[in-house]
Amino acid sequence: MGVINCASLKAHHFTESDIHLLHSIGEQLGIAVEQAKLYEQLQSGREKYRQIARQVIIAQEEERKRISKELHDETSQMLAGLTFNLQALIEMAEMIGIEDRKFKDLLKKTLSSTVQINTEVGRLISDLRPTLLDTLGLIPAIRQHAESNLTHLGINVSFKYEGADKPLRPEVEVSLFRWAQGVIGNIMQHSQAKKVSIFLKGDSHKIELCISDDGIGFDPSKLTVKSGRGKGAGMFILKERLRSVGGDCLIQSQPGQGTTVTATVPLSQASLD
Repeated sequence: MGVINCASLKAHHFTESDIHLLHSIGEQLGIAVEQAKLYEQLQSGREKYRQIARQVIIAQEEERKRISKELHDETSQMLAGLTFNLQALIEMAEMIGIEDRKFKDLLKKTLSSTVQINTEVGRLISDLRPTLLDTLGLIPAIRQHAESNLTHLGINVSFKYEGADKPLRPEVEVSLFRWAQGVIGNIMQHSQAKKVSIFLKGDSHKIELCISDDGIGFDPSKLTVKSGRGKGAGMFILKERLRSVGGDCLIQSQPGQGTTVTATVPLSQASLD
């Protein structure tokens, strides 16, 4: 591992206890040097993992964008055309005086189903890649997603932000948005909340996204999942997504006291500057 050089201001012979002491010091220094090397390797491994994770996130989002575009340009347009054709057939049936009630009811049911399918495809397109994320950025995209998914459930949504004006890396924007999507999904499924507040803020050190609800809450200590399966798997996946861009996630909750979930990403990892 290395060499220890010892010097003395006066002539001196090494005793057995001196040698034993230096040997012990050498062992401790060797362990420290070895641990430092392992730590460097670990840090290097973590950075490589983050780089790979970022590349995976970017590739996933590019694929989502491609599928979303194809659904919008082809499937959605075809469904819209089918809707117009069915509407025209219904109007023609009325104009020429077709009396077959079953036929006309079938046309109306088919039209209704087509409209519903087109609506679901539109929602799928929005979930795959919200257009606001590309055009206006993170804040409007999160706000629109929260309001469109929570308001119709009778949940009041409040949104505010401060200091979050620096441009973020694309993979960080996407990760924060997907994290918010996951948290909002949990609120919809489990919280029984009436109010949700979303607060996005940034300072010179970090960017922080906080989502709070007044729902039934839970005991975070019971989220003991150590892999992407079982109870708490969804939150585990959300945490891993944040960690892949250098961030972390904090959960604060008690039964009957609501839940607050906070995502934090250091500005050194998040900013384009």
